[in-house]
Order: sequence, then structure tokens, then C-alpha cells
Amino acid sequence: LIVINLLPRNKQPQEAIILDKSIAVLPFQNLSNDSSQIYFCEAMREEILNHIEKINLFSVRSRTSTDQYRNTTKNSVTIGQELKVNYLVEGSVSLIGNEMKIWLQLINARTDEHIWSDDFIREKRQIFELQTEIAKTLAAELKTTLTPEEIENIELEPTKNTEAYHAYMKGRFYTNQPHDDFNHWNQALKSFKEAVDLDTTFGLAYAELAKTYAVFYNLRYDFSDSC
Repeated sequence: LIVINLLPRNKQPQEAIILDKSIAVLPFQNLSNDSSQIYFCEAMREEILNHIEKINLFSVRSRTSTDQYRNTTKNSVTIGQELKVNYLVEGSVSLIGNEMKIWLQLINARTDEHIWSDDFIREKRQIFELQTEIAKTLAAELKTTLTPEEIENIELEPTKNTEAYHAYMKGRFYTNQPHDDFNHWNQALKSFKEAVDLDTTFGLAYAELAKTYAVFYNLRYDFSDSC
């Protein structure tokens, strides 16, 4: 009787801790009328997801898991149950000239209640500060104390050149499109080349450029020595 009574009590709090901060970042809406800015909308979702993944107490669902809910009519409770998460992040993004605007909301997927929402308006060059601020805000709203190491990882900037970073994000957008489309890979190649031209020390851009060249070779798009 002692064993039967104790085991469920020990297991339940442990499961609650694991599930308490499970999060899914749903596809963002593009507030801009400019279809060429779709890349920025998609890239910002991916980068925000990458930032909150650096928080150890968060269990974050992958981008590919949440892509199915683009333009969905399902409610928050249903999505939460299907993804096995307790919290959803929804958002809208626009990039007009040098101004970025992001609207986010945090939803309790168990009750369909809004926990928090806010607008962020920043200059284009402040993109790293914005990503860091959003990750820290979500942590605070979910009562999560960040460790010094987590803060350092969240605040880490991959490049000092924001224009190079925007080119990199555009390249990442195209590599996430259907992989058998030459035009997507060609656009990705151009974007990564632009990124490394703007910042010759941008390691992530070089890595993506190398992967794109490898795809060109494997898909028989290009057999030149440069590949």
C-alpha cells in the first residue's frame, strides 16, 4: 500500500514540471502588403523559436511540427492537445523600410486564455536586441529565472552586420521551401553569398553557403569546381 500510494505522488509533480513550460510558436502572419517581406515573417518566427530553445526549462516544438497550423481554423485548446503543449505563441510581423513591428501573444493552450500580449516597434538594425527582449519577456511571463549562461546564449549576436543577417535570414527562408525547386536553392545561394560578402567573418552564413553548394552538386544543378 505504501508503494502504491507513493509512486503516483512522486511521478505526478515530475511530469507537471516537464509539461509546465512546453511551448509551440505558431506561424506568424505577414502584416505587410509586400509579399517580398514574407521571408522576414518566417525568419523572425524561426529565430524567436531558436532563442527560446536556449532556455533549459522550456520544451519547444519544432518549426516543422507547427507549420501544419498555418491558416488553421482549429482553436488553441485543440492545437495544444495535438502538439502536447501548454502554451502557444502567436504573432504578426511587418518590415517597412527600416521599421520592424512585431505583435505577439502568449496563450494558455489548456484554457484558451490570453496570458500576455504586446507590440514591439524597433528599427531594422535593432533586430538582435528585439529577439533577446522577446525571449526574456516570455521567460518572465512564464515565471522562469534565466541562468547567466542562458542569458549569454540568448544575447549572443551571430554577426555585427545587420544587413548581412537579413540576407542570411532570407537564405534560410528559401532553404526551408520545397527542396526540389531550383529557384528556391538559387535564391538561397544568392542570399548567402550576399551575407558573406557583407561580413566575411559570418560563420553561420558560410556554413549555410557550403550546404547550399552541396545541394547544387547533389541535385546536379552545378558540377563546377566552385561546388
